[in-house]
This record gives sequence, structure tokens and C-alpha cells, in this order.
Amino acid sequence: GDDAAARLVSNALGTLVVFLAALTVLVVALALALPDGAWGMIFTASGGGHDAAKLDLFRALLPILMPFVVLVCATALLGAALNVHGHFFVPAFSPVLLNLVWLAGIGLAVWLVPASQPELQCLLVAGAILLGGALGLAHHLLVIRRALRRGAGHPRLTSRVDLKDSELRDVARRMGPAIIGLGVLQISVLLDSVIAEVFVAGDGAVSALYFGNRLMQFPLALLGVAMAVAIFPVLSRHASRDDHASLVASLRHGTRITLFLAVPACVGLVALAGPIVGTVYGWGAFDAEAHARTTAVLVGYTLGLVAASLRMLQTRAFYALGDTRTPTSLAVRLVALNVVLNLVLVHTPLKEAGLALSTSLVAWLGFVWLERRLAVRLPVHAATTPAQRRSAGSALGCLARSLLASACMAAVAWILVEGLFGRPSGWQHLGVLPRIAGLATVIVAGGATFVAVSALMRAPELRQLHDTLRRRGEPSG
Repeated sequence: GDDAAARLVSNALGTLVVFLAALTVLVVALALALPDGAWGMIFTASGGGHDAAKLDLFRALLPILMPFVVLVCATALLGAALNVHGHFFVPAFSPVLLNLVWLAGIGLAVWLVPASQPELQCLLVAGAILLGGALGLAHHLLVIRRALRRGAGHPRLTSRVDLKDSELRDVARRMGPAIIGLGVLQISVLLDSVIAEVFVAGDGAVSALYFGNRLMQFPLALLGVAMAVAIFPVLSRHASRDDHASLVASLRHGTRITLFLAVPACVGLVALAGPIVGTVYGWGAFDAEAHARTTAVLVGYTLGLVAASLRMLQTRAFYALGDTRTPTSLAVRLVALNVVLNLVLVHTPLKEAGLALSTSLVAWLGFVWLERRLAVRLPVHAATTPAQRRSAGSALGCLARSLLASACMAAVAWILVEGLFGRPSGWQHLGVLPRIAGLATVIVAGGATFVAVSALMRAPELRQLHDTLRRRGEPSG
């Protein structure tokens, strides 16, 4: 019910703000109270060395930036409430708003403050980040209050903190394993960097990992994250009614659409890894060696793009069923496996690219393991009836169609790269506009090829995407 939901959101929001505000005060107080010698040891251990000016700037920035944690977490909670009611644009626009304010702060810092005062420039940018977080939270509050006023009985958000509330305790209980799982993933990323720093001779391994991962995260966010966010409320509604058949049908539909889009994204990113890296990063001190190493890392990460996207859907299915322990247990095991594979592959000629390949291999193993667990948790997920076998077969058919169309797309893209520029490394000698125009031409031609081949095969996923986009464009009345 709307009233119960509003009470839960109010209590969760109030509790979250109070907890994070106390944490912010504690962190800032400890940071300011810690003696210079201790900070010098921390900075030296992290590779930054002991710089008194940087320490002073750090202490000035922390009280400004730490409250951002309160704002961004409260915004995320309200965004989840909006998602449940089918509002996806506002939560998705929030990072855009933050970046616009951030960029405006950078512009003002450069325009108004002399270059001889970089500390003041940093403080101005930090203030812009905090302002962006405040505007994002205010925007969410405005939209969610309007949405609540349209509900039955006009429920409203209130200032409320009740730690004894059974629903809030249930949320906290389910959060525990999820927090551990997310923390384990962050530890895995940190260990990748540490292993690259320690076991790869020379410089650049950590940077290559970071640059390659950033490029892979772009299609992952557009496809895997977006689909997981959109399908989660639907799966949760089916789970709350114990309608497992509908839950599985929705999950399979999301899986087919994700496959249909993630496969060409994976193939295209591998085929155009060189030109993409050269266009985005290939400037200044980013030489041919850096280009080759980052390209290899990007390919290694991209090989796991499809599995990573599908795992996000699987994880949301477990969350919808109230099971946060199974994905967390898997995450812990996969981190241990990833470390072992890292230590093996980093000593091969792949070097840091081996770490990226390890991440992809582990992603595929995780996908297979979660798929088997879903079949146990949801017997209807296993193809046991003729209708279910047809549904599973449609997923395999979707994969086959997407692979064929993607292969044609990659062939066209590669022919264009070879014809226009001779070889992928030839992009390094071009200016800004020729690189951007050339890459855009290749991507558009490849995308058109994928759509054309899919249309020739009468891929039902293409029609479903078209119908969805057309419905989005129609007035709601």
C-alpha cells in the first residue's frame, strides 16, 4: 500500500541520513585530529609521498566533500522508490545533473581564480560537487512528492526514525549480505591494481587496467545496469505475489533483449578496440606502447561483457526473491578464484591484460553457477515443459541471430577501418576531428549492418525494441 510504502521510505531515509551524518562528523573529526606524522606515513605507504601542501589541501577538502556521501546516498534511496513506481528518467538524470554542475564549477574555477592559486580552484570545484549533490536530492524529493500526491490517500514523506520498525529491520537484514558482496567486488578491483603494480615490471600497468576498464564500463552501464534497474521492480512485484512463472517469463524476456544488445556491443568493442582507444586516449604522452597495452586490456575485459550483463539480471532475480546471500556467497568465492587466476596469468606474456582476461573468465563462471542456482530456486526456470523448452530455445535462437548479425557488423567495420586508414594503428597519426569522424562513420555503418541483418532474419527482439521505443515516444494522454 502507498501509505505503508511512504512510511518505510520515510523511516529508511531518516535513519540513513542520521547514520551517514554521524559517520561524516566522525570521519572529519578523526582526519583533522590525526597528527601530520601519521598522515605522512599513510600518504607514503599509498605511493603519494609526504607533501605538507597536499596534506593541508586534503584537510580543507574533506569537510566539504564528506557530506556529499549523505546527499548521494539519500538520492539513491529515493531513486529506488521512484523506480518501483516506474519513474526511471529522474534517477538516470541525476548523475548528468551532477556532472553539469561539476563541469560548471571547473569552468568557474579556471575563469575566476588565477592559476597561481590551485588550492582555491580545488575548493571551488569541491563546492560545486556538493552543490550538485544537493540539487540532485532536491530534484528527487520534488518529483517523489508529486508522485505521492497523485496516489490514493495522498501519502507523504515525513521525518521519521524508528529503529524498532520490523520492515526497516528486514531491509537492514537483507542489506547485510549485499553490502558484503559489493565490498568484495571493490576489494577484487583493488587487488587487481595491487597485483599489476607488484608483478608487472615498469610503469603503466595500473593505468592500462583503469583506462581499459573505463571503456568497458560504458556499454555495461548502458546495457547490463540499465536492464537490471528497469526489470528489478517487475521481478519484485511478481515475487511478492509468489508468481514465479511470471517472474521467470520477465527474466527470460530481459535475458533475450540483453543478449541481443550485449553481443554486438562485445563484438564491436573487440573489433574496434584499437581505434576506440586511439580516439579517446591517444594524445600527448599516450604513446604506441600505451595504446597497445590499453587495447589488450580492453579486449580482455570486453570478453566478459555479456556474462557481466546477464549476471546483473540473475542477481536482481535473487534479490527480488529476498535472497541476498546466494549472490554474496558467489562473489566471495569468485574473488578468491580471480586472485589465483591473476597470479597465474600476470606471469604470462599477457601481463596486465591477463588480469583483465581473468576477470572475464570469472564472470562467465559466475554466470553459469548462478544459472544453475536459479534452476534449483525456481524449478520453473528449468526447461521441463514444452512451452518452457520453447522459451529456452528462443534464447538460444536469439544468441545465434545476434552472433551472426554481429559477425557481419564486425566484418563491415573492419573493412572500413582497413580501407579508410590502412590499419588500426594508423589512427594515431590523425587529428581530433578525423579520428572522431572516422570512428563515428565506422560505428554507424556497423550498427546499420547489424540492424539490417537482424531485420532480414526477422529477429523478434528487433521488433520488440522498436515497439518499446515507439510506445515511449507516444503521448501518455
